[in-house]
Amino acid sequence: MPAPSHAPQGPSRGAGRPRSLRVLSLDGGGVKGYSTLLILKRIFESLTPEDGKGPEPKPCDVFDLIVGTSTGGLIAIMLGRLHMSIDECLSEYEKTSAVVFGNPIAQNPIGKLFKKVATGSFYDVTLLEGAIRDLLVQRGKSADELFWEKDPQCRVMVCVTRSITSKVDVIRNYTSRHPTQQNYKCAIWEAAAATAAAPMFFRSVTLKTGEEWVDGAMRRNNPINEAMNEVNRESERGWEGRAIGCTLSIGTGVAQVREVSNSASALVKSVVKIMTDSEDVADAFLSSSFGQQLERSHRYFRFNVPQGLQAAQSSTSGRRRRG
Repeated sequence: MPAPSHAPQGPSRGAGRPRSLRVLSLDGGGVKGYSTLLILKRIFESLTPEDGKGPEPKPCDVFDLIVGTSTGGLIAIMLGRLHMSIDECLSEYEKTSAVVFGNPIAQNPIGKLFKKVATGSFYDVTLLEGAIRDLLVQRGKSADELFWEKDPQCRVMVCVTRSITSKVDVIRNYTSRHPTQQNYKCAIWEAAAATAAAPMFFRSVTLKTGEEWVDGAMRRNNPINEAMNEVNRESERGWEGRAIGCTLSIGTGVAQVREVSNSASALVKSVVKIMTDSEDVADAFLSSSFGQQLERSHRYFRFNVPQGLQAAQSSTSGRRRRG
């Protein structure tokens, strides 16, 4: 990705200067999003006071912008828009381990949600939407609460794809004042369903305003470029003088290498893997002048898990792996 024309040049320091920006970028990956939460949990453990007297901070209190696609978009909404702690997300996710690994369906809202996103079966998208609405009610919110917030402390952006033109777009919980950007008015459940509506599993999602979307991961499984482009745009309007201090990108596992097969179903699966491969995007970003600039100044960090480990699930005892 070319270096943004207005890219921040270094961390902000000194009295009276605004705090530097902290950005979190979350890949898509279905059930493999569990590894995203485990990685994030380990990182946040280092932010907890050593004396144990203070609580572990929430991602919404640490990051200025959380960007996600597909399952990463759902996690971004839970952490940034619903202000959930990592433990709350993990707790809900752990309840679904039997679901996402093939056992009977869990009855909690998140269980229903990730079952629909992570499995290879076709599902009625209205069931996915209903699961999200149930989660909102469980969190004490209106089932139709708007995704947009007035001056949110933590901005959230999820990637979507226009179903007809395949154009990549984003839905925000804030208003972008950049002239090239369109702001969409939608409910939280609409934003979550739109970023997660993988065309292999669901029909497209149509907002009440008429826009029709499918899963953003089909074109942008790793949303790092969308995140950096957004920082570039907002640095002109709203984030003036705030440099990038930390960019954290988390993957959901390295794609498996498989033998070539003549099977039509295997071919379809291979095409989907190619379309949703995140590491190619990560490598390209790190090869760009802007990516190199951030890495050399220790402001870009990419965490992923090796091939195979991304499918690891929590133990039956409820203890989480640490690595």
